Amino acid sequence: MEWHTLGEVYADLQAARGKGRFEGVRRIGIDKTSYKKGHKYLIVVVGHDRGCLIWAHEGYGKDVLGLFLDELT
Repeated sequence: MEWHTLGEVYADLQAARGKGRFEGVRRIGIDKTSYKKGHKYLIVVVGHDRGCLIWAHEGYGKDVLGLFLDELT
């Protein structure tokens, strides 16, 4: 994935919410990345076994990560 397409991937991911994104996920990676000028951030979660982005949200910190954890339950 090229970084200049991250916004498009994020929009597609938002549209796909609730469609089995977490199915079969066993190992994940979590990172914060910046986009656009002005220090705008995304928290991204990837599934290592499938090699794909499974969750992303604007912002960062434990409150944003809590949103991901809430979706798991």
